[in-house]
Amino acid sequence: MFRLFSALCAAAFLFGCASHQTASTGDYHARIMRTSDGVPHISANDFGSLGYGVGFA
Repeated sequence: MFRLFSALCAAAFLFGCASHQTASTGDYHARIMRTSDGVPHISANDFGSLGYGVGFA
């Protein structure tokens, strides 16, 4: 019973973690991280890549 409870708690914790995604094509490269609520946070090295990341998200 304890193992089942531990497995369910671990699954719930991992489900709530943020997910990472990389969007890249040609000269544009952006990293998209979504919170557990689905809000995207985009990081890029230049404004062109940032715009591409926003469009991808």
